[in-house]
Amino acid sequence: MRIQRLRERGELYFGELDLRATDFTNMDLSHARFDGSDLRGAKFNRAVLRGASLANANVTGADFSGAVLDGVDISALDGWRSSTCDAKTSLPAPWLCQRGLPVVR
Repeated sequence: MRIQRLRERGELYFGELDLRATDFTNMDLSHARFDGSDLRGAKFNRAVLRGASLANANVTGADFSGAVLDGVDISALDGWRSSTCDAKTSLPAPWLCQRGLPVVR
């Protein structure tokens, strides 16, 4: 089922799934739930994840270049410091992207 159809039905729950290397580029995933999912190597390029829940999700090697992560609890992510980002990535305080990696200010 397409993501847009799921959004219309209010069902953006991706918890406990193997989503390794999935391409979420340019998708609006606001308030989606990825709790406990394996997102290693996933592509979130220019995706909107505003208010999404990624508690205990493994994002090792995931690409968040240009993504919007406002309102995301970064401390709940596994492998966060091994993911990538860029200057256009919008991160919640106190995080910023430096040399392609997320760091605390």
